[in-house]
Amino acid sequence: MTLFSRAKLLRKTFLTRSGEHHYSQFGEDCVLLNWFTKRRQQRFFVDVGCYHPTKGSNTYALYRRGWRGINIDLDADKISAFRLRRPGDISLVAAVSDRAETLDVYSDKWYSTRATLDPSIGQGPGFNRHAQVATTTLTAIIDATRYQGRKIDLLSVDVEGFDLRVLQGLDFARYAPAVVLVESLLTRLEDILASDLHGFMTAHGYALANWVGYTLFYRERARDESG
Repeated sequence: MTLFSRAKLLRKTFLTRSGEHHYSQFGEDCVLLNWFTKRRQQRFFVDVGCYHPTKGSNTYALYRRGWRGINIDLDADKISAFRLRRPGDISLVAAVSDRAETLDVYSDKWYSTRATLDPSIGQGPGFNRHAQVATTTLTAIIDATRYQGRKIDLLSVDVEGFDLRVLQGLDFARYAPAVVLVESLLTRLEDILASDLHGFMTAHGYALANWVGYTLFYRERARDESG
């Protein structure tokens, strides 16, 4: 083997990319990038329970491709991070539910991945009641922004047990997300298909299209989108 051939082989062996880089926890954004292949200016996402602007984010890869949207979280520090790192988005501190009410916020530590409004989780070991907050609906939040009335290309929801309540607070007739990503800790397909969350999504015209890690992917049947 010549020196040149050996150099080529070493380059091929050690410098070849092994796959797509992803920011999502389980590579959910790789699936999304394959689904949304057509280039279009300013696609629109809503990320509820956004956590971090890059680490574990289902929307950062899309942001890098020109998408813009609304990031929502209970934690003001997390939203401050979004405003620093992703100035093109609207990033809001809000507690999202299916109605306006006052609820307790539970958390286990600072900048936690597990902050929740769900008492069945928050009253468990390791959690403390952090504060009381006034909740609002996702529809009300979007209505108060420049995206009022605009169809959503991607809705990502990860709010530690409160996901269905968030979805119930969205006017699907007006905002009709093409793709919905939602967290589920269920580990068996038959349990997912029997869940209230799945029943809600199918009743609104969505089909379960993928399942990656703890994330369920729903696609709107009536709208030939994500191309």
